[in-house]
Amino acid sequence: MTIISPTIVPTAFTGAAIQAAFDTLQAATTNPDGTRPTIRLQQGTYTLEEPLNITVTDKLSLEMFGAGATYATKLVPSANFPHNAPLINLVIATGAFGPQTDFILRDFMIDCLGVPGAVGIRIISATGQNGSFTANTVENVAIANAQYGVHLYNARLIYFDRCGIWSQSVDNAVGMLIEADHNGFTGDVNINQCNIVCKPGGNSRGLVLKAVGPSVSNGTGHVKGVGFLNSVINQADLNVEVLAQAGGQLGDIWFNPRGQFDGQDGAIASGRGFDVLATGANSLIDNLNIDGLYFRGLYSALPTIKMATADGGRIRTVSIVNNWVGNTSQAFVELTNVDGAVVSGNRIYSVGKTGGTNLDHYMGFYNCRGFACTGNVATQTDRATYWGMRIDSACNDFAVTGNVFYGAVNLGNVDNQTTAGVERVVGLNA
Repeated sequence: MTIISPTIVPTAFTGAAIQAAFDTLQAATTNPDGTRPTIRLQQGTYTLEEPLNITVTDKLSLEMFGAGATYATKLVPSANFPHNAPLINLVIATGAFGPQTDFILRDFMIDCLGVPGAVGIRIISATGQNGSFTANTVENVAIANAQYGVHLYNARLIYFDRCGIWSQSVDNAVGMLIEADHNGFTGDVNINQCNIVCKPGGNSRGLVLKAVGPSVSNGTGHVKGVGFLNSVINQADLNVEVLAQAGGQLGDIWFNPRGQFDGQDGAIASGRGFDVLATGANSLIDNLNIDGLYFRGLYSALPTIKMATADGGRIRTVSIVNNWVGNTSQAFVELTNVDGAVVSGNRIYSVGKTGGTNLDHYMGFYNCRGFACTGNVATQTDRATYWGMRIDSACNDFAVTGNVFYGAVNLGNVDNQTTAGVERVVGLNA
């Protein structure tokens, strides 16, 4: 290997050479000289016999970069690579100033082809309570043929920018899994200008956010503060799963304008937008924002956005606003046991496949309280029988006003099964 100050260039195209480079930098940073420790990967293919194990600390703020994320610099597993293992296993450890890190991974490809259960990049810490001054960065990295493209486990302050995850030939694949267990916290994560491509009909999921409790007062068992910005998920059977279990909590989750969720336009009867579930006592999902997204070609027999609770879980204060949905099969929104929801300003176009015979309604509310549903517009010029909205008899404290449901044949604007009352406002829907 060639050593250039704190920069090491592995000269052998092997995982062992990369690991040796990292081990050298780790040993040399007891008394750092103030320059970032760096591994520069050359143009070419590096073959890994085992996972790269990289431990970062406050004094080992590693940067590892290659010559480009197309096919310029590529990491691949050997035939003997262990199954169900990550190609890069990055551990955030406690240093002199706590678990504070500033690592950068950029400009290379990981191809997991041929390894069952492979994980492209796993980032893990003991608790996720690291308090870095700036976000760690994964930039311009492509990950192909992984069971899990990226796995964050009890990890905080990670920024993904211009990354691509391509698992369109892998069954049961998950593009990104972001989770915390009852001992940890995961959050302050941004996914910006990234692309996740899945296998339609292969039980694929684009993005999974999962918190498993029981939560305690110091914030463990939480996934909090996640942003999905200007990013795209293609062909997933389920684009986004949000799951709170056994007292876990998720919140402050933002899917921001310009996010895009594309299906197969009916070629395969698959594709859903969001499945949100809080299950178990004290499990909680709140402040979930689905804002300004594009949904198209989702042909599953289930709603585009579905939220529900079970066994004492709670969902509250969700926002579903300013989205566009077209060429999908079923209802746009169905909420069950959700409190404080705002569903507003959404545009719904040409949903209900096969002439609309499978479409019953655009939006449904079941045992929901304190919700507002206003200013939504549905345009259906060639569909059959449907309701604009269904509200079951257990709902209370709601306002449903100013919605427009336009179509050739219509059972009615609002199927309101509640009894009349001042706390149940339905009016000015056309």
